Amino acid sequence: MTQPCCALKIGDLNAVCSFGPLANAWYGYNRVGADDSANVSPRSEVTVDSSRRRSSMDEELLPFPQTRAPCFPKRLQTDPCGASVSGRFKREPALVSGFLTSFCEMVWPKLSGAVQKLMDERVQEALKVAILKLPESMRGEVHYNISFGDSAPIIKDVYSWRKHPCVKDGIEVCGKMHWDAKVDMQLAIGPLNFGIDRILIDGVGCIIFRPLMDQAPILGGFHLFYCSPPKLRVGLTGLGGITRWAAVDDKVSEIMAEAFKMVMVLPQRMTQRFANTKIEDMPDFRCPPPVGVLQVKVLGARNLPGVDLGFGGRTSDPYCTVTVGGRTLRTSSCSRTLKPDWSQDPALVFLVYHERQDLKLQIFDENVLRQDIQLAELPRRIRSVADLAAKCGEARWLELATNDSGHGGNGEAEGSAIHLCAIFCDLAPDQSVGKAPQTSGTYVLALKLFHLRKVAPGDALGTKIRLRMGDLEIVSRPCKAIDPGNVHGFGKRMSTQISQLLQKGVDVTTVAEAFHLDPEVVEEVHRVQAKEHSWFGWDEAHYQLLPTDDMVQLEVQLGSSSNSSWSTTSSWLPLFFEAQHLDQVLQRCREAKSGHLQLQFPYGAEKGLVGVSLELFCGDGALLPV
Repeated sequence: MTQPCCALKIGDLNAVCSFGPLANAWYGYNRVGADDSANVSPRSEVTVDSSRRRSSMDEELLPFPQTRAPCFPKRLQTDPCGASVSGRFKREPALVSGFLTSFCEMVWPKLSGAVQKLMDERVQEALKVAILKLPESMRGEVHYNISFGDSAPIIKDVYSWRKHPCVKDGIEVCGKMHWDAKVDMQLAIGPLNFGIDRILIDGVGCIIFRPLMDQAPILGGFHLFYCSPPKLRVGLTGLGGITRWAAVDDKVSEIMAEAFKMVMVLPQRMTQRFANTKIEDMPDFRCPPPVGVLQVKVLGARNLPGVDLGFGGRTSDPYCTVTVGGRTLRTSSCSRTLKPDWSQDPALVFLVYHERQDLKLQIFDENVLRQDIQLAELPRRIRSVADLAAKCGEARWLELATNDSGHGGNGEAEGSAIHLCAIFCDLAPDQSVGKAPQTSGTYVLALKLFHLRKVAPGDALGTKIRLRMGDLEIVSRPCKAIDPGNVHGFGKRMSTQISQLLQKGVDVTTVAEAFHLDPEVVEEVHRVQAKEHSWFGWDEAHYQLLPTDDMVQLEVQLGSSSNSSWSTTSSWLPLFFEAQHLDQVLQRCREAKSGHLQLQFPYGAEKGLVGVSLELFCGDGALLPV
């Protein structure tokens, strides 16, 4: 019986993939057997002698060795987040890493331009936020120029290769990513002018290929992100001897690390649509929903170090903090005790975008007139959400690594431990159409923002949307120009062809019919080529735990650029005449033909339009009790 298969040739790389129960893969770079595969480096240079090539594909292409088990962490094969490794992907890790690294190197010349554009859009905002953390004497305007070299990321170790748990049409590869990028980056921060010629990044990252399509180019786009803040080092130039000062290096590294975290560390990610791929739900593509919700119930601790002097000896005023994905929550403080009781505090709830996100649990001594002192933390063997959820599905005591500042030493104090319970709940779209959410479940609200219509460019640029539900407030990023190719699924080459035809005098209607587009799309393409955008929007999504208040109000604040023509740019204009019940808004969104609502707001003598959608995701478990 024959099996379906496909052949792929990219440069010197030949590959054959067969499907079905006997799924296998062969590659044609070099001959590596199972005995010597361990000596192959993921970064090794591969050469093929053309004189030794054989005409027969079957002789030239060799299978991946299948004699060894993959070096995936054992704890992830049974963790509650479902990061198990399917048997069909059990390949030699070194060869899988080498193949992916070589693939990245081949496509990087095409992707580097897109990466530079994406980084250019996001780094400006991130740097401005990071600069605010500098001393006032060093603050000033930020000027920069970014140019990434031809150094592609290297996948050193592959931890898992699977169908993405929350994306129906996506494949995820997770592993240790190393990026030694030679860059040409000039920064002017206040009075300082310097350059960065190298950025070295190491951390656990993921590449997700989505959507997967049933026609060319098969891969519709990709996501690239780090699960947690990676180790980052920068090489400075332009300051002479001052670049060797550790204080300057540390401060610049801190700024760049903060900016990088706002660009490529979950929940942020870098996304790119491949040309000729039409994506119907761009907010979902750029900002996918979380995979689940982690609930941490901290019950208490015992035998903590004492750092305050009291009449009965040393004591502390401890409180506990838990950090997941850049968000930190804390318990209440307990006064003068080494055995705090937090059993009456509510559970700490986090949105989880990947089970490998770092988790930090720390206990501090609270002080009024001085900085809080760290007393203890979870040991390094418990680093991720998956680690904690696997160990603490039921309440249990965990040993703590202590920092006893009173004795000036670090280590594990005998008997120092924390009592807690951690529950992970998978998320799925809520199917209860027209019904209010049940109070016993775990619910996450999604706010999707699409496009802004019928507003002058000067007023549209920088426009923000705000959602209010009781104490919950979500504010969008500033509105920006939208590429018509992203909306209608075509790339830069087609945009250039359209613009050239229009410049030669071809009628707009004729060009539109030739490319199967609406005339207004063709006109916008021509305006974009002339850098005169008239389409604006957000194409982003925000996710928050559902609050108890079910009354929804949406508002818009128009941009405040120098050429703005609208007099009320600083005020919030309502998109609903009055607050509406959440279940009514959800029902309207589900019934909308375009998949989202087109909400009007007063704009001069006309009405502006905002594309908005609300969705609800439900967890498979209830919140932990207080």
